[in-house]
Amino acid sequence: MNLALQRSIAMRNHLKALYIQARGNLLMMLCFTAVNLLLLFFNAGVIFLFSATMPYLSLLFGILDETGAMAIPGGVFAVVLVAVYFLCWLFSKENPRWMLAALVLFIIDTVCLGAYCVLAKDFTGILDVVFHALVLYYLVSGLRAAKKLESLPPEELTYVDDFRLEDVPGEETVLPNPKEQRTTDWEFDFSTLPHWKNRLEIPYLYDAFLPFEKADLLFCVHSVAEVTMLNYRGFFSILENKESPRVVFSLQEGIVGPNLYPSGKEGYLCFEAYCRGKGSVSLLYSVHRKAFAVLERPSGYLARACFSEDEETVTLVEGNGSSMQFVMDTLTWIPPEQLEETLKSMEKPAVD
Repeated sequence: MNLALQRSIAMRNHLKALYIQARGNLLMMLCFTAVNLLLLFFNAGVIFLFSATMPYLSLLFGILDETGAMAIPGGVFAVVLVAVYFLCWLFSKENPRWMLAALVLFIIDTVCLGAYCVLAKDFTGILDVVFHALVLYYLVSGLRAAKKLESLPPEELTYVDDFRLEDVPGEETVLPNPKEQRTTDWEFDFSTLPHWKNRLEIPYLYDAFLPFEKADLLFCVHSVAEVTMLNYRGFFSILENKESPRVVFSLQEGIVGPNLYPSGKEGYLCFEAYCRGKGSVSLLYSVHRKAFAVLERPSGYLARACFSEDEETVTLVEGNGSSMQFVMDTLTWIPPEQLEETLKSMEKPAVD
């Protein structure tokens, strides 16, 4: 990986970390504020710093009002403010504008705190002002990071920078390399796929796409991450109809390897999935059957796939050279909607 790309990745990850840190501190402030309201309601006589002032003062004035006219409005206003902070935290994960809303709201809160100290001539809360300044610092840092992230060019990864699981230096390649690409010309909102948004919190994610033009299908292994050393896993989806793409299948929970092995006539696709307690199993998708077959191997090691020219057999070869051949017509074919349940039923229970 060249130095410029390393710096770009490091900068992107640093900015993401700053934004995540800002959201974490916003949540912490929100939690302390909610706890303070509960402590005040039950007259506990304790208050936590690193919290918002306006909700607390609103409830306090409502409780102290001897006429009782401000009790309900004061309590409602306090709860509404906390709810708004919660919405800012919740939706800021997808949209930094909600972080901006939280910043504006907390600036107003800080001004109110200062005004209260001046009007009440009570400067014992100077430490609270310091904690308000700290919250503002985190929120501003998060917003600046989000703005810089938006200005960065799209992430670009190439095969040269990746260590493929099957590429063993010095060994002769017996089977064809997997087919895949990082980008696709299919116009589809891929962010709607399950787990696609993992990339907001996990660095170094990438996607693998493989089109079957004859069948008008696109196979996707997306949000691929290094789950253990040199072991890459992602999530599998199938799209159809390039002109108006739609998802026909998504593996909601199971994680699969990013290496896709198509047959020569685009009748089959083979890839790997992780099965708890068993290791790696190969999944075979038949285009004309619209069904899956699970190809088990006793070792559970990673394996390449090679199809015969007539597509009647598929051979799996593991890293140690051992191989197993499967005949298509003898396999048990599973409807897509039953695949996840089938994989789960194959899992071995953990041994204490």
